[in-house]
Amino acid sequence: MTSVSDSLVQYIWRFRFLTLGFAAVLFCLGGMGIQRVIYDPHVLTYFDRTSPEFLEFEKTEQLFGRSNEIVFLVKAKQGTVFDPQVFSALPVLVRRAAEIPGVEVVSSILDVANVEGQSSRAVERVIAKSSETFRDFLSKDAQVTAIAAFVPRKIAGDANVSVSARAARNIATSVRNTFPGVDILLTGRIIIEDAFQSEGQNDIIGPPGISLLVTTGLLLIALSSWTATAALLTVIFVSTTATLGAVGWIGMSLNGISSSAPSVLVGLAVATGVHIVLAWQDSLRRGATREEAVARAVASNAWPVVLSVATTIASFLCLNLATSPPFRQLGNVVAFGLTITLLLCFTLLPLLLLILPKSLATRRRFFEVIMARLGGFVAGHKVFWAATCAATTAVAIFGISQITYDDTFSHYFDERYEVRRATDLFEDKLTGTTIISATVAASAPGSANSEVHRAEVAALAQWLMAQPKVVKVATPFSGRPSNPGMGMLDRTTSHSRIEVVLRGASAAETLALAARTRSYASQVVDRQVVVTGMPILSAKLSLDSARSMMIATTLALLVISLILVIALRSVSLGLVSLVPNLLPLLMAFGIWGMFIGEVSFAATVVAALTFGIVVDDTVHIVVKYQALRKCGQEPNRALVSSFRSVGVAVFTTTFAIGTGFATFALSGFLVNQHFGLLSALTLSAALLADLLFLPPLLLWVDKLSQSNPKQTRSPTGSIGHDDAETP
Repeated sequence: MTSVSDSLVQYIWRFRFLTLGFAAVLFCLGGMGIQRVIYDPHVLTYFDRTSPEFLEFEKTEQLFGRSNEIVFLVKAKQGTVFDPQVFSALPVLVRRAAEIPGVEVVSSILDVANVEGQSSRAVERVIAKSSETFRDFLSKDAQVTAIAAFVPRKIAGDANVSVSARAARNIATSVRNTFPGVDILLTGRIIIEDAFQSEGQNDIIGPPGISLLVTTGLLLIALSSWTATAALLTVIFVSTTATLGAVGWIGMSLNGISSSAPSVLVGLAVATGVHIVLAWQDSLRRGATREEAVARAVASNAWPVVLSVATTIASFLCLNLATSPPFRQLGNVVAFGLTITLLLCFTLLPLLLLILPKSLATRRRFFEVIMARLGGFVAGHKVFWAATCAATTAVAIFGISQITYDDTFSHYFDERYEVRRATDLFEDKLTGTTIISATVAASAPGSANSEVHRAEVAALAQWLMAQPKVVKVATPFSGRPSNPGMGMLDRTTSHSRIEVVLRGASAAETLALAARTRSYASQVVDRQVVVTGMPILSAKLSLDSARSMMIATTLALLVISLILVIALRSVSLGLVSLVPNLLPLLMAFGIWGMFIGEVSFAATVVAALTFGIVVDDTVHIVVKYQALRKCGQEPNRALVSSFRSVGVAVFTTTFAIGTGFATFALSGFLVNQHFGLLSALTLSAALLADLLFLPPLLLWVDKLSQSNPKQTRSPTGSIGHDDAETP
């Protein structure tokens, strides 16, 4: 292996200008491609557009139009909305809302009661006579009222969403300043879509920058060298730029989930290259020439690096089984980027190490001594840590049993966002925010106004009104719908739409109601009744994601197990090495279950995604330990030497990758937040598992095998005399 690495180094140096040119072209093409990358902010991006549920949803919107509204929630800071200082703001707000670009209809208590221009007390008396009629627009305590501005579907494009949302915010600010006794919050589909767009763009710009900054600091500490850090950062910049450029060139759009690819790639690139740089520094410190140091670094890390990258790529490719397209995109983008990173780590990185000034990193000995002592401590208390591992597993399983997979579409943003606070206020004070619809086809085209059809719709509506969580049911024949922006009859009067409003309904309860509705409708109407809506799509996505990711995680487990068994040439080592990689998943989900409980659909992909990543550190420890044992070192000494050799890299890579995910935990978008936080939690648990629980397992396998190998040279040629030394 050493001769091969020597030849590789010679070729890299001979063709150094070609290698630098290739990297430069890759970087330039990537930079040009990045300018073509577009961002898709729509919530519909998260759904599979070929699924039956999505096709039903689209067909319903084509028949009746789309709900595109801006809702101003006017709240009296003191008293009620009928107090003159508050009520006087309503006509101003109604008039200003009608001026928003694209708005055609504005609804409020003023036009519903047909009392525009009358005094607040007169309006209050009119509404008091029929308070339920105004429940969509006025709370029971009269402290909150809603003003809804509706935009027809045909002009609710991306640009119009931003323009309309910005105009609404300006109006709300102006009215607040003019009427100090009034508080105004904004919600509605246009406001929600604008939040998706702005938050998604923030997640593209912010997290990668934070991740890169933290990673640079970690590398400076771990490598103790500006030049070595610069070499590795160059590889990171080129690989990440080339990957994102490829996304732009093929016309793929990024979204809230796939936009995490740059942050993830930064961490994975560190995990791929840092072992080579650390080994290069070690060889220089022991007196090797520059060329010898690079050759030894490549020789000692080629096998574990390729193995760890292969398992990580396999894990990300398993995301192609995900129900949500953004996760499939994330898996493919990261897998492609890792392939480029691997190529650069054995071409560009060695060349930079041959060119840049030497870096002995003598200050790193302190960290190596700490890692060696940790290895000795764990080896000396292996029974305790084995028992702790078993106890941790039991507690984690209990925590997992407390987890509930439940998506509430209106809760996709946390409380720091006005749209979330407004939506919660709307549901608490006015009516439900979970709206689904049932589409009933008439028995013949154009006969939706017939008495027979009216009777069918009335019977279904009466049954729906009696269902749990349902607070309102509207039909074309029962009065005013809650959303004038959507029709209740299609243009050909061949279909009727029943609008159902639910309050406090979970994803499971929403799906159960949809199923019961279809079943009951089959008894009342001899034609198919389509029950759909955004809450149904999100609930179905959560359920399907959990199922598909169970399959993906199982597939990743099988593939990675096979890779490890073949690569390590040991069934026992291959299978045992999986334990510290499965345990972090149990630990992370167990902690989540005990302290948080509910997870969004994004959490369902974490197991399959992180499994290949957490294997990386295990691979480096096991390969180093196996090689030292083949050199004749006794188990405890081999374990201590392994910790000294790869411990610093294990810490560095885990923190680098974990930071890439953790930055998304700062997102206000709960899908990204849960995804990032749970992934970072898994990686942190993996570090503990590798350092505390893996050593007892390795020693246990050694004892079972009852092997006492003679002093032989490792097949990888990676172990020298100095590698066997313990500080």
